[in-house]
Amino acid sequence: MIVKDGSRPVRKDDGWFVIWDNGLPRRQIIAESPYFETRELDLDVAALWQKKQPSIRVWMIPGICYPFPPGLIWTEIQAKPGETAEGILDGSSGILRLTCDYSPKAENPLEIAVKCSREVEPEGILFVIRDKDGTHAEPLSIWEMGERGGGRCILERPLLNRHEMKNTEICLRWQTTAGPDGICRLPEFSTLWKRE
Repeated sequence: MIVKDGSRPVRKDDGWFVIWDNGLPRRQIIAESPYFETRELDLDVAALWQKKQPSIRVWMIPGICYPFPPGLIWTEIQAKPGETAEGILDGSSGILRLTCDYSPKAENPLEIAVKCSREVEPEGILFVIRDKDGTHAEPLSIWEMGERGGGRCILERPLLNRHEMKNTEICLRWQTTAGPDGICRLPEFSTLWKRE
């Protein structure tokens, strides 16, 4: 865990990191590990303190050095070194479900109503929300869950498009960065996704 302003995070015994408030309005944090893809976060400190529990979860995506089980099939994509490729994990649309239509013009565009159908805590997980025909796809990340299992949740950032409950699916998003050879690997069960 790296904090770009130079302060040192403290790792607790339970694996959580504590980063002390230094009075700055924004914090840039880098979460990295030899086995996982690096995640960069730009945090609004004031918004963090408005949460019921002022903490964040970061879902780390396994990287090329992660000890995957044998037999997992990968799709290799040629890209520029350091470029990011994203995939939508096929068959992953059952984790979150929209329970009300969403509009970016609503009174609070950071609020979304979802139901979590599995024993998963979706805060910090990378998702894609899209129409069932594959259009209007955009990244979605839950900043704070309302009730356990769903309800009104707070998004990390507002969505750009309107999404109707009956015509929308929310899928897991896989993100990987090309190494020095320019190769990105996505699981075989994913569809390459280019942002609109």
